[in-house]
Amino acid sequence: MPGASRSLAVAGGGESSDSDEDGWVIGFVEKEPQQFSKTLQLEDKDETLKKALTSGDVSMIEELLNSGVNVESSFQFGWTPLMYAASVANVELVRILLDRGANASFDKDQYTVLMAACTASASEEQILKTVELLLSRNANPSVACRKQMTPLMYAAREGHPRIVALLVGSGSQINAQDENGYTALTWASHQGHKK
Repeated sequence: MPGASRSLAVAGGGESSDSDEDGWVIGFVEKEPQQFSKTLQLEDKDETLKKALTSGDVSMIEELLNSGVNVESSFQFGWTPLMYAASVANVELVRILLDRGANASFDKDQYTVLMAACTASASEEQILKTVELLLSRNANPSVACRKQMTPLMYAAREGHPRIVALLVGSGSQINAQDENGYTALTWASHQGHKK
């Protein structure tokens, strides 16, 4: 109805992303609501996907993927959702993303999803399950990053003997050397990981 006042939530503006306030105010507007572009809606969905990944909200991630969010979306530093999920060894999220077509061999500047999993901030059991899943989806255990480190070297450096054994059993080159001539054994001993 032209000229009719309606109560709407409108952006308040000026708030930082770190603010506890959500940036919305309730007021009366004389005009029709603004139509948002598809680009803005996709950016909002990508932001929501980031938050869902951070919180491990599996149902929200599935809903976003069902609504058309790209499983290979690029986040800060060029990481994909799979790279992030692997870096925290969230096996359930890794499985969902792989089932939706995420690339198990993805790398950002030669740092792979498998490397991110081997250095994850999680229990060795969670990391082991994540690495097993990635290997089952053809992640390459012998690929090296720009520093010539392999997933095996990362796992040895972090002190994960079960992951080291899995990678060796999957064909990782045990005597490969990084740019400094360090092997996985060198990394393990340098970090004091006796196992």
